[in-house]
Amino acid sequence: MGYGDDLMITGIARIEKKKYPNKQVVIGNLDEKKIYHSIIYDNNPNITYVKDLDRKKSVHFINYHNFNRPYINYEKSNLEQWIWSMNFSPTPGELYFSEHEKKIYHSIIYDNNPNITNIKYLDRLKSVHFINYHNFNRPYINFEKSNLERWIWNMDFSPTPGELYFSEDEKIIADEIIIEAKQFWKKKNKSNYNAIIFLEASSTKIHSSALSLKQKNINWGFNNWNQLATKIKNDYLIIQSVHETSKKIEGVFYSNKKFNFRIACAILDRCDLFVGPEGGFGHAAAALNKKAVIYYGGWIHPRLTGYNFHENLYFDHPKSPCGVRGYLCDHCDEARKSIKVDLFEDRIRKAVLKN
Repeated sequence: MGYGDDLMITGIARIEKKKYPNKQVVIGNLDEKKIYHSIIYDNNPNITYVKDLDRKKSVHFINYHNFNRPYINYEKSNLEQWIWSMNFSPTPGELYFSEHEKKIYHSIIYDNNPNITNIKYLDRLKSVHFINYHNFNRPYINFEKSNLERWIWNMDFSPTPGELYFSEDEKIIADEIIIEAKQFWKKKNKSNYNAIIFLEASSTKIHSSALSLKQKNINWGFNNWNQLATKIKNDYLIIQSVHETSKKIEGVFYSNKKFNFRIACAILDRCDLFVGPEGGFGHAAAALNKKAVIYYGGWIHPRLTGYNFHENLYFDHPKSPCGVRGYLCDHCDEARKSIKVDLFEDRIRKAVLKN
C-alpha cells in the first residue's frame, strides 16, 4: 500500500484504540498473520510496533492490507477495474513526528537563498513543505546496513549541484582578499599567473573526536598537498584556505582575516579552480560552476558526492569505496599512496586549460 493508505489507517487505529485502550493495536494481514509497519506509523501512540509487542498483553488486529482496503468492493472488482465501496468515507489520520524530525535546521549556506525559508521568517498562515534531511537521513548513506565501523553507501544516489547566494558585504570582503592575493603575487613574481587556484589542504573536522578517524582515512595528507603546491606555485596564484589549526604552505597566499565558510566560498567564486579533498568546498565549487580537481581516495565514490564536470581522483579498487570511519584503514592508506603528486599536478594543468 502507499503512504496515503497508511495515513488513512491511522485514523481507524485512533478509533480502535479508544475502543480497546488496554490492547496493543497492530495493522496487517490477519489471514496471513503478518503485521505491517510503515514509517507513517512511527511514534504513533495508538499503534504498537511489532518489535515492541508485549506477549503478555492482548492484541487487537486491524485487518488492512492490499487485498482488504475498505474503499474497494473486492467482490465486484476485476483485473480491468476497481469497483468502489461508496458507503465508505475516511477518517482523518495522524502523523507523530519525533523531536529530531520536528527540528528545522538552518545553515549559513542557506542564507539569501530564495528557495529556502529561514525559520525566523516562517509565516504561520502559509503551508510548509518539509525536506527531511539531517545527520541520520542522508540519501547517499544506506543507514540500515551501516554500522559504527563503516558507512555502507547508497550507490543509486547522485547529487545535483546546489546554489549559493552571497550578500553584498560578503562580495566586498571576498574582493578585498582577492586584491590582497594579487598584490602578494606581484611582490614575488615578475610574470603573470596562469590562473587563480583555491586550495584546501586540511579540514577543521580532522581535530574532531567524533570525526577524526574518518577524516584521517579520507585525507590525502599535508605532505602531499605541500609538495603539490610547491610544484605549481610559480605558475598559479594559490589561495590557501586556512583555519586556526591549519599548517600553512610556504610561498602561497592566505589571508590573516577571520571569516566564515560563506566568505571563503565567495573567494572561491573569484578563483578559476578549486583543488582539495572531497567535502564542502567541492560542493561549493559545483554550486558556483567552478572547475575542480578533487581527491577522493577510496573512501567514498565520486558518483555519490561528486560532479561529472570535476576531475575526481578516485582509487578504483575492489575495496573501494570502503566508508571506514571506526578505525584507521589500510585500504585508505593504500589509496593515499597510489594517487601521486605528479598525477594531481597533471590534472590541474589540464583542468586550467580546459574550456
